[in-house]
Amino acid sequence: AHLLKLAESRRGREDLFEKVDLKTRLTLKDLENLQPRAPEGERDRSEDHDLSGSVVAGNSWALGAARVLHSPDEIDSFKEGEILVARFTDPSWTPVFSRAAGLITEVGGHLSHAAILARELNVPAIVGVEGATSSIRTGDLVCMNQDGGIELVANYHGKGTALPRLRASLLRQDEILEAMVVNVSRNGATVFTDRDLVPGQDLKVVLDESETEIKAKVISRRAPGKYSLRFDKPLGKKGLDDPLLS
Repeated sequence: AHLLKLAESRRGREDLFEKVDLKTRLTLKDLENLQPRAPEGERDRSEDHDLSGSVVAGNSWALGAARVLHSPDEIDSFKEGEILVARFTDPSWTPVFSRAAGLITEVGGHLSHAAILARELNVPAIVGVEGATSSIRTGDLVCMNQDGGIELVANYHGKGTALPRLRASLLRQDEILEAMVVNVSRNGATVFTDRDLVPGQDLKVVLDESETEIKAKVISRRAPGKYSLRFDKPLGKKGLDDPLLS
């Protein structure tokens, strides 16, 4: 009976400790001020700060939808091409790495498990990103830059809707380039692609599940893989569904 009570008490303490967010560097004052984290859907991101860390693997930037996981028990929810956001990883997380477009952890350095395995598989990885699991939500469109900066390109609302994040194909002469188009206005858009574009180039943008071709020109290179486009003609007033697009 004594052992059962002891086990039940320890399980209760485990549940409490799992709800505490630890910084990557702790002081005695930090430990005294620890508070359980709010549930995922109730977190306030009004105080989000710039996210950055150390690039420990990969030779290119990465773009993809974030998947925030707090335990290896959740890895079945991970989808091919997503960016894993976690507190840290250990060998039990290994099945995710080969399917990930990138990896972000709050804890770790060049010799951490995440860094070593990411280098072996050449998966872009940024570690030591304080606040990553609280500032990023599953579904956010995340860009991992080669300088260690992390950009939230579009935020997921958490209610089944998201800001525009449109998959598209770019037609460049005889090439078809996969891309992500965001910040669409009547006159242009921002496009992310892992292929090099040159300012002044003419393109045609074809949105997924659409046969409409939008003629555009590359205006500038804003960051690795990130470009500004200007449409040859302004989009119709009704937006992307307007038949005047063609």
